[in-house]
Amino acid sequence: MAGLQAHYRRPQSSRLTLKTSSSGGIALTGSEPASLLTIARQHQAAGRIEAAVQSYREILDRDPADPIALRALAELATQSGQPAAAVILLQRLITALPPDAPVSDAEAHRDLGQALLKTGKPAEALPVLRHAAETLPADATIHLLLGEAHWRQGLKAEAVDSLETALRLRPDDPEAHFNLGIVQQAGGDLAVAIAAFRRAAALAPDRAAILYNLGIALLQRADPAQDDIPYSVASLRRSAELRPDFAAAHYALGNAYLARGDLTQGDLTSAISAYRQATEQQPDWSVAWFDLGDALQRAGRLADALVAYRRALELDPGCFQRIVNNLCAQSTGQLWLDFAGLRRELEQAG
Repeated sequence: MAGLQAHYRRPQSSRLTLKTSSSGGIALTGSEPASLLTIARQHQAAGRIEAAVQSYREILDRDPADPIALRALAELATQSGQPAAAVILLQRLITALPPDAPVSDAEAHRDLGQALLKTGKPAEALPVLRHAAETLPADATIHLLLGEAHWRQGLKAEAVDSLETALRLRPDDPEAHFNLGIVQQAGGDLAVAIAAFRRAAALAPDRAAILYNLGIALLQRADPAQDDIPYSVASLRRSAELRPDFAAAHYALGNAYLARGDLTQGDLTSAISAYRQATEQQPDWSVAWFDLGDALQRAGRLADALVAYRRALELDPGCFQRIVNNLCAQSTGQLWLDFAGLRRELEQAG
């Protein structure tokens, strides 16, 4: 695939390091100094980020190639939301890494690959992580990161291979099961994806994202023989409970209620509540407003449905025909053939 490098080249030396910004974050500047490593580690362990950064900078002022300080500063940069700074520091670490360093070459490449993924550069991360895997083939984290890099490069088979290797090395890693589920779900293999998500959920039962993806995969498969829809509802409901601000979970839960075979008034009420939650968390989501209108219309609440449809139309004028189709398709006691009149009705709704 274009963009992948056949061979990895060690990065050239860089003189950029970190300094503390006025906001308490980490910023890049020129080379800096050294303090006692023990003090720096104590600051870092206690969460005193500015003091830790200053101490590590002092170490680098005395020894610009100190591997522990470089790696620690890279970790702090990543934690502070500056993976690009971490990339520069880790490249500098790899360039100057002595054979007897407390940080191995493979570990440094693993960290660099992870930082490159965080900066949105999977093509650059791939050869770095492959280099790490050659030296540390039994490191599950490297294979987990390789799975992500392959997937983001569109290499599904390679992603599956890397994630399965990670799971052979670390069978109880919820992240590896979850990522494998993502890859298989996108590839249409819902049975394997659901099994992976279920295993991930068993290992990490309070991860809203895992439960959300499990619920979506079950909703996609919708096999009555396996009670997919009831399980989807349960999974999505739990996801929304764990993260009440998760608009997509509320929206998908509304869809799951409406996917039940024998739709009851209770299902409609639950779907309406879920869609309302979605619109409260994401008020500019036109599709959620439209589907709220649809559920209200099915429940016989036409006036409320028109209010929701009006909001959907305000956000997306292109959905007018869909609103017309919905109103005409369902028995509402009113057949909308006067489109201009319908627009006026929607404008006046609520």
